[in-house]
Amino acid sequence: MATNEKLLIETLHDGLGIDVVEGFKKLVSSQFGGNPGKGFGELIQNFIDSYPSFVPIEERRGAITTGEKMISMTDFGSGLSLEKIKLLLTLGGTDKDQDPSKIGKFGIGFYAMLNPRLKTNKIEVITRCEGQVVKIIMEIPDPEKLPVLKLTVLDISINFSTRIQVWFDTDESVDKCLSYAKEVLEYYPCKVTIDDLPFLSVWGHAEKDGTRIFSAGSQKGFLKKTYYKPVVKVLCQYEYITELTVSSFAKGGYSLSYDLKDYLQDQMPYLADYDAVINNDRLALTLSRDSFYLNSQFTEMVTLLRKMLMSKVYEQLSNQRLDNQDILANLYILKDRIRNHFQNAPKEKKDYTTEELVIDLLIKSKIFPVADTLKMYSIADIKTALTPMVPLFYSENKMNVQWLGGSFVHDFILLPPKCIVCFGAKFFYDELLRTLFKDIVDLDSIQQDQNKISELIKRRIVDKSAITPRCRLIGDLMLTPVQKGMLRNINYILGHEEIKNVISENINIPVKSITAAFFTVEEEGAYISTGLFNTDGIPLSSEVVSNFESESGEESQNNLPKDLFLGLRMDHPLINSLLGSNNEYKAYYTMTYIANELTRCQKILIPYSPWYHLIKEKLAGEMRVAMMNQMLS
Repeated sequence: MATNEKLLIETLHDGLGIDVVEGFKKLVSSQFGGNPGKGFGELIQNFIDSYPSFVPIEERRGAITTGEKMISMTDFGSGLSLEKIKLLLTLGGTDKDQDPSKIGKFGIGFYAMLNPRLKTNKIEVITRCEGQVVKIIMEIPDPEKLPVLKLTVLDISINFSTRIQVWFDTDESVDKCLSYAKEVLEYYPCKVTIDDLPFLSVWGHAEKDGTRIFSAGSQKGFLKKTYYKPVVKVLCQYEYITELTVSSFAKGGYSLSYDLKDYLQDQMPYLADYDAVINNDRLALTLSRDSFYLNSQFTEMVTLLRKMLMSKVYEQLSNQRLDNQDILANLYILKDRIRNHFQNAPKEKKDYTTEELVIDLLIKSKIFPVADTLKMYSIADIKTALTPMVPLFYSENKMNVQWLGGSFVHDFILLPPKCIVCFGAKFFYDELLRTLFKDIVDLDSIQQDQNKISELIKRRIVDKSAITPRCRLIGDLMLTPVQKGMLRNINYILGHEEIKNVISENINIPVKSITAAFFTVEEEGAYISTGLFNTDGIPLSSEVVSNFESESGEESQNNLPKDLFLGLRMDHPLINSLLGSNNEYKAYYTMTYIANELTRCQKILIPYSPWYHLIKEKLAGEMRVAMMNQMLS
């Protein structure tokens, strides 16, 4: 080795080192942030881990005792071996990291009691160690320095395994430790006393109240009544991990809709007022800066939650305590299962699973009003009452129940209540009723659904003549001078032969004369702006006049030239605007509008005429040309 290299190594050796005191001080003060009483929570985990893994956690006993500026933790487990004592007194020393059944992993929990904010001045450990009783005293004269250790062997017998007593400079530290102890013990089902009084965890309270505890493999859980938004408390080895809303838990926290659709993925039953507590001993949690990841055991927890909720829903339904809104929500969530229930061969009720019992009660729940009757229907009633090949008509908003005056083939009109729980779901009844009955008609939107009307006409559920809105022409005596003036100008334009021929040729109806008139629509919700009428004021339809030639090619009386009225809807916004205008060419503007709208209104007055699309653009274009020629002449 060269002389310079040797000199460098010696210099580094003398000048570099590890500052044990400073590192120790930072670790015990900053590793456990927040409430310094957390350190005592670490002693509680040590007491639980002191038992062999084959001892059920429910049988593990511990005792917490408080005194003046003192708190102690006593367990009745296996005591400490000499090797475990060495690890206990070694910062970071642990043998638990290789045992998945143990809660602690890092070997620093014991030293959390030296947090300077606790003002600890002494710790005493008495434990069974390889057939003897060992006493360890840790004195802390200065929280900024390492503690002073003393170890002695006692010639006494003890009725416990390990007791750790901690003394502080103030009683406030006792309160902090005790407060955090109760918070930690809330979810551990072990038997613990605090100053000789039994402490009941959430599991103890559930057992005392007779609440059913569900278990499956390495996990168990229960439901408890809540008066707030329901959540799922997630535990691993009974240590609290996190809590999620039921909908977020059901979808694993991803791609949330924040409504009932979040319950569909696993068809998770809905209950408005029950929290869930679920523990899984094998759950693995990976934390990152922005989120957390739970392993495949999480899926098993979701399955257990579904089982728990399904059982509670059955209990509530059986006792008629489930709210109608909750019934509605569960019908939506379980709609696919209900459809399968209808399709599968019936079986004896004694052979039903809990889910099948729930479905049976849901479909028999009478929660749906029906128009024109006080009788309430269930899903089963609806299925029984429906005539084959007749759609189920429904109106959630109850705004179009009198569509066509009831002139269509139907058994009844369902008036389902709006689902408001968990914000309902978009297209709630369309999805629910279509899944269960397939053939449905939403009366709230039927007037805008021309394809659906066409289908109903083809199926003869609706008579085409019933679609024609009830219109009424307005006579001259009821018109203002301005309105009469506009009609005179429009009729002047319509009196030109070229305009009349354009209309006649394009709609394939022989026109003898055509006169403008105002009309009103008596049926609410009819979207009509212009239309053609005969001299009796009846909107044109195939029953009034045909726009098709007979097969023989001969003209029938129905195809002779007609005197027609061109109707302008009185309360149409554009017509009102033109009436208020002083523009001398407003009659031409009106005709331009008519040219664009004439075939559109004919589509509504005579729905689904096959020639509609063929003439729409041709009629509009040729009328514009004819009016330009008239203006230029």
